[in-house]
Amino acid sequence: MILLRILKYVWQLPQFLLGIFIVSKLQFIHVLQYNEILVFIVKENICICLGPIIIITEHGYNKKIEKHEKDGHGKQSLILGPFYLLLVLCSIIRYQYDAIFHKNWKQIFRLRWYYSGWCEYWADSLAGIRRRHLTN
Repeated sequence: MILLRILKYVWQLPQFLLGIFIVSKLQFIHVLQYNEILVFIVKENICICLGPIIIITEHGYNKKIEKHEKDGHGKQSLILGPFYLLLVLCSIIRYQYDAIFHKNWKQIFRLRWYYSGWCEYWADSLAGIRRRHLTN
């Protein structure tokens, strides 16, 4: 059992180290722990899963977001290991694209567009989340 935990951390080492670095730069309000996973609720506007470290802004925190990050992106991190950071990069690019080119869209259309992307859709599928309010 201990060997399995060590292997999980080694497999996810790049995102784990990045998570530790990012958390050290933020003001966290609260920390939740689920087995080996730490969820940091922070003041800054950020929402990201970096292996066993999840960072969620206090303004956007809810159980659905936590489930999406923990059970969705967390599983992606376990599946992809060090290649998971490429998925994070794709998701960040998609988010920034939305912020620049869709800023005049209604929020419902922006959310529908964002969560229809393969990274986010896959995370929702792994977490068992169906976004009914975003479907036509």
